[in-house]
Amino acid sequence: GKQPAHATPLPTEHYTDESAGRMGLEMLRNFPDGAPWHLTVNFPSPHSPFDAPASWLDRYSGVDFPQPHRPGGKMTPEDHLAVRRNYAAMIECVDYWCGRMIAEVQQRGELENTVIVLCADHGEMLGDFNSWGKGSMRWPSVAVPMIIAGPGVESSGRTNDALVEVTDLSATFLDFAGIPTPDGWDARSLMPILSGEAEAHREFQISMLNQKKMIADRQYKLILGEGEGIMLFDTLADPWEDNNLALEQLEQVERLTKQLEAELRPES
Repeated sequence: GKQPAHATPLPTEHYTDESAGRMGLEMLRNFPDGAPWHLTVNFPSPHSPFDAPASWLDRYSGVDFPQPHRPGGKMTPEDHLAVRRNYAAMIECVDYWCGRMIAEVQQRGELENTVIVLCADHGEMLGDFNSWGKGSMRWPSVAVPMIIAGPGVESSGRTNDALVEVTDLSATFLDFAGIPTPDGWDARSLMPILSGEAEAHREFQISMLNQKKMIADRQYKLILGEGEGIMLFDTLADPWEDNNLALEQLEQVERLTKQLEAELRPES
């Protein structure tokens, strides 16, 4: 269908991300000095409907963006451009409030002793393969940003391509607090990677949504239950996931299927 893209009719101060940012900042300012604290701020954006405040959307007037990959559907290039300008404006709004909160942590004198994490729960297809939202196991939907800074984290600007999952953050937070990961958790602390002691983390990544399942290693990715049959991609040779190799490389399908079943099987 056609995705709406327009500036919200609400004043900027009533926009959902502005509200979340203000409440997060207020909570941060009210934490007692000298005491440990933990704060999670959940920004709803970037997310449909694509309706950034006019004050943020105006910044992207005339800015060009790449078109979706194999979009299909009835949307015109101009429609897609309007959506992507809104999407970028939503991201910048979130960035602004993240900056406000980091500045407040610095003002409190706690920046050197605070771990800061930027992550997301899912991605956005944004018209790729004529899909929207998080309903796919392709990379635009499954892959999310994960940025971590603070004490115990190696030099700023360092990147790592280790296979990680969002669930690993829970074990990582406990590790920062000196608490061991409870038995039976799937989460694995990222501390060895953050400290520079290790480069690798997981051998496989998995993701699930309803009946859809995905498992990926450093080269191959298997998708089950997506409605297009079994899909296997060589993500090194085919990063856009255009070429389904499931019928050509049955041994990889079998290997990853068995591994997925093993990963999902409850421990006896």
